[in-house]
Amino acid sequence: MYYLHDFQCPSCKGYFNEITLSPVPSGDKWCNRCGVACPHDETYLLPNHVPQQPQQPLPPVSRYDRQLVVKLTNTSNYGPVDDAGTALHNKATRMGLPSEIIELDGRATTISTEHKGKFESLTNRSRLYIVGHGQGSTIQGVLAFNLAFAVRHQWGVTAAFRITLVSCKAGDAQVDTTFGNFAKDFHHHLRKTCRIITEVAAYTRSVSVATAAFANSKGILKLEGRKTFYKDEDNLDWMKNDGDKVKIIWFWDDQTQSSRTRSEDRAGRKT
Repeated sequence: MYYLHDFQCPSCKGYFNEITLSPVPSGDKWCNRCGVACPHDETYLLPNHVPQQPQQPLPPVSRYDRQLVVKLTNTSNYGPVDDAGTALHNKATRMGLPSEIIELDGRATTISTEHKGKFESLTNRSRLYIVGHGQGSTIQGVLAFNLAFAVRHQWGVTAAFRITLVSCKAGDAQVDTTFGNFAKDFHHHLRKTCRIITEVAAYTRSVSVATAAFANSKGILKLEGRKTFYKDEDNLDWMKNDGDKVKIIWFWDDQTQSSRTRSEDRAGRKT
């Protein structure tokens, strides 16, 4: 059964809603008018609109038809990569979006037929997460060109609506995935060399997976701007970010390659 939750934006005072499988909001909600993120403690949830009974079943709202999460195993610290990939997968399935997880070595020259079939099944409405490509301590010899070449020619990806790069470090460490223009170069090689028409999104600044215990010890349980993921039924994990600076989207048209902030990307979109 699906539940409809109504919110009021603290910035533009506009109203927006969210559809979930749970009576509790997901905690990852953005105003579809101005793109502002609400604190994820239900402060701006309208109490009189909290459903007491399940609503009429509605299809989940998403601009993707499916999601594939790739956990790169060639990292110096696989724990955060494993947690983040699982969290992204669980979040999608809770929202009704078909999602699968696979583990790969980013430097491998061949992959299994089963894995290749999953990549080849992606369409221009699908989302691909590459978790653990990283920079700094999480990068292990995978350059932007190498990764783009692997995505197209070794993994077999021919289409995707968006490819999202997620680097991971434990605790409150920061990773700048724009170092050396990695995301921009990755997108350039996808577009020019590999002929894949897609957007490339990169989590930037501080992107870290924190357990509930860690978040509590650091006093960030009420941190505004956090993204909440369900790791399992009993635990919550957070991907901590720096508000509007967390994500930069590299996209293309016939002439230019540009970027936009997360708020600009989210404005007018429901997911």
